[in-house]
Amino acid sequence: MSVESEAPGGGQRSRDDADSRSRDGRPRNPLARMRTYYREVVAELRKVIYPTRSELVTYTVVVVVFVAVMVAIVSGFDLGFSHLDLLVFGRAAGNHIAEFNSTSRAHKALPADAADQPLARLARLDGASSGEYAQDVANALRASMQKHAGVFRTQATLDEGVVQVAALRERVQDINLKDKSKVFNTARVEALEVENLIEVAQATMVSAAARHESRGAHSLAEYGDTPENPLGRNDTEWLKHTLWHREGNRLSYKPVQMKPLTVDSIPPKTRTF
Repeated sequence: MSVESEAPGGGQRSRDDADSRSRDGRPRNPLARMRTYYREVVAELRKVIYPTRSELVTYTVVVVVFVAVMVAIVSGFDLGFSHLDLLVFGRAAGNHIAEFNSTSRAHKALPADAADQPLARLARLDGASSGEYAQDVANALRASMQKHAGVFRTQATLDEGVVQVAALRERVQDINLKDKSKVFNTARVEALEVENLIEVAQATMVSAAARHESRGAHSLAEYGDTPENPLGRNDTEWLKHTLWHREGNRLSYKPVQMKPLTVDSIPPKTRTF
């Protein structure tokens, strides 16, 4: 004999029905349990797709912290730097974004000619009637960077790379699209990507060739370990940031800020492990 109990909807529910659920309240039947789990996942997804303002700020802070950690891992390769970015700069950036979002409601107005340069790039590709395939230029650029600005560098290979990348920039300007369709045109995307890559390549090659020392991943055979310059690092002449300017393919330099606002300065030391 089964015992009847009051169901939530006002009807009767048997002990057999109550026993069909586990301690966590979900059905014991696998198919019913899967449907319940699916409903719970959909409910959580709705919170992400349609977040409240406070949730949006929280998500933004999480993304900023994540990006800070990734930048530290990629650029520093050192757990100490990763923790520094995560705990200090990540928190500061997150707090700044949260404060900014709570007080600012509108975006800054765009310049009147903001779309002129992007439209000119597209028009040049669409108007070209002859030239090279974008992937051929990209392959040549990749090979040049690997050969002349790889892990093992010499001043001679870097100087050769400067000349090659300058020649490749001329080839980038001569890229032609055989497919000029307007919808889902991956060839146009690749051509635009190569135009972006040549900027990074030239900035990297020209800056590296001009820096006559060894520092971090920029290690040249000509600038080895000496008593005056441990590990080839010349802080007397090269303790400064390199700035590459597209206009004129020129370099300028910016001093390293060695005077913190609230703590004592830590002088540069030889990097040892």
